[in-house]
Amino acid sequence: MTKYLSTLLTLLILTAGCTIKEAPSNQEKAPHPTTQVQPKILKPQILGQPTPQSTSVSTPQAQVQPQPKPKATPHPQPTPAPSPTPVPKPQPQQQPKSKPVISDNHVLFLPTTDGSLIKVNADGLNLEFLDAQHQGQNVLLFLFGHDCPYCQNELPMIKQLANNPKLKVIGIHAKSMIGDDRLRAYIRRKGINFPVLSFKNDIELIRFLKKTDYFDGSVPCNILVHPDGRMERVSENEVLEKL
Repeated sequence: MTKYLSTLLTLLILTAGCTIKEAPSNQEKAPHPTTQVQPKILKPQILGQPTPQSTSVSTPQAQVQPQPKPKATPHPQPTPAPSPTPVPKPQPQQQPKSKPVISDNHVLFLPTTDGSLIKVNADGLNLEFLDAQHQGQNVLLFLFGHDCPYCQNELPMIKQLANNPKLKVIGIHAKSMIGDDRLRAYIRRKGINFPVLSFKNDIELIRFLKKTDYFDGSVPCNILVHPDGRMERVSENEVLEKL
């Protein structure tokens, strides 16, 4: 009996085992794919030898040629706008001034500051007086400047010579610019007792005297004109001796 039970139990166990193996699961799971890892083969490294670097194949790139720098183009200079043409202002009409009149035979008409008129003939190296007051007389030409200190020192002696009846004195302002109004004021202030040629009207006579070398432009200067027209340069102390 015992033997029978053990045999039956063995059959049940076997039957149960076969049932388990044969009964497949209704939901079978797909096996997960496994990644096979390739084993890395390590090469033996020799001591002192550099470890080789992993070389990656690089795609050759096209070499970029450097572009030449563009030359600096000079900026055109702006053309300056044309300046407007200045319109001349109308000048006020001036009254014509009296000027020395020169004729073909070198005759000069020289007005003075007191309104009188002196007439001379400037020809060659001689100076001949043609007006009635000075014709045939000894005439002393006193060239001076109103701001000349040496002229101021010599003026008192010239004024004394003007009182001599044998001599006529004529003053000529030959230095710096001065108008007739200032010249008349200077004459009154200094008490000048002889005629003085009007300013700018004596230019032609001064040019004539420079050509004759009797006047070099320095003042004071005394030129004695004899009745026959001869001229000579003298000092104020020599005038009376030359008469």
